[in-house]
Amino acid sequence: MGELGFNKGISETHYGVIAEHIVGQEFLATDFSLSNDLHFWTREKADASAEVDFVFPYKSKLILVEVKAGSIGKLRSLYQFIENAPHAIALCVHQCEYLVQKAKTISGKEFTLLNLPFYLVHHIRRELDKIVQPWA
Repeated sequence: MGELGFNKGISETHYGVIAEHIVGQEFLATDFSLSNDLHFWTREKADASAEVDFVFPYKSKLILVEVKAGSIGKLRSLYQFIENAPHAIALCVHQCEYLVQKAKTISGKEFTLLNLPFYLVHHIRRELDKIVQPWA
């Protein structure tokens, strides 16, 4: 059985399960109510399944949230979700510096990607307000 030590970063602990759990707990604490639930998105196709860790309700929109414990990778599921979303914003939580960047899907849809460090997850609404105001 493995050891959970305090000397390792979240990225080295149980392949991201703890990272996703922390983000989920922060979401529940941010919008506490008895009817509050966590939501995620999956697409199951024989040749191309996809999953996004959380779908966060924000100002009548569903903002997808991908949690990455290690390197950010290619974010394929995030790109697949945003391709069909009625808005153009997505969020990635990982061990990073705060960064707002423009991105583009394979088909050319432009969107804003908010890279949020773990320690700012409890301020998700405030951080979304900063970048969403122009299209809210």
